[in-house]
Amino acid sequence: MVRHSHMGGEEDTDLTPRIVNANRRANLIWLVSAIAAFTFSVAVTFMARWGTQEIDRATSAGIDNEAVRIATAIDASARAAHLQADGLATSPMVRAAITTDAATVIDLFQTEVKFAPKTGEILELFQLRDKQAPVSLIRLPHTAAALVAPKGRATRLENTGKGGLDVIAGAPVAAVEDQAGMSGEIALSVPVELGGARQRLAELVGEATLVGAGKPVVLVEGGEAAGDAVRVDVAPNTEWGIASLSLEIKAGRSHSRAGWIDPVRYGSLAFGVVLMGMFLLGLRRR
Repeated sequence: MVRHSHMGGEEDTDLTPRIVNANRRANLIWLVSAIAAFTFSVAVTFMARWGTQEIDRATSAGIDNEAVRIATAIDASARAAHLQADGLATSPMVRAAITTDAATVIDLFQTEVKFAPKTGEILELFQLRDKQAPVSLIRLPHTAAALVAPKGRATRLENTGKGGLDVIAGAPVAAVEDQAGMSGEIALSVPVELGGARQRLAELVGEATLVGAGKPVVLVEGGEAAGDAVRVDVAPNTEWGIASLSLEIKAGRSHSRAGWIDPVRYGSLAFGVVLMGMFLLGLRRR
């Protein structure tokens, strides 16, 4: 009986190291798993930060298309402005009018020429004399801001200061009679249509601004824009002599950040806390 009891004690003694090793392995598993969960949570956090700065391929293609459309809109305004200005400049009545005075020109436009600018357009007719400043003979509408007389068939792109752009086209006017040192110049301002670009860009990005024509023209207000700015060239037709602009873009959070990121990140963090708790509890039991 004594021998039997002695053998049972040896078996109990042999089990103790096995139990200790098993507990150590379990604690190691808890610790490694907790570290892995914390690491994954941190990785997802960096993914979220990087994601707010990225623009996917579809959005990038859409931005490129809008840059082309804006350039096309500038071209269309320049073409329309020159077409109308050239037509007025070659009119015999306008050619005769530039040798008279402002009162005569106003009466002529009311009774004969009858030119009515479209919404947003401004027309101004200047009388030019050698070595003298241009004299404005008429401006339509009368309440519009004064234009600066262009030189010849020059084309300018101007910032309206109200969130828009205007193309100003010039057209020289030759007097009907050979008046020494006297000629005329027409300036016609036509607005650039940016409404469509504003609407489409608002669906793509968080912020969009046109840069290169004086004060930046805001197309999309950047309330929640994030990340570094991306610039895309806006290049009007070279025939107008208008310098290229830049479309400056920032991605919006709503367009670049997936909805699963926050649940996965916080879930991984919580799981890591639970695993770390199991590890600490195992240490206390040793």
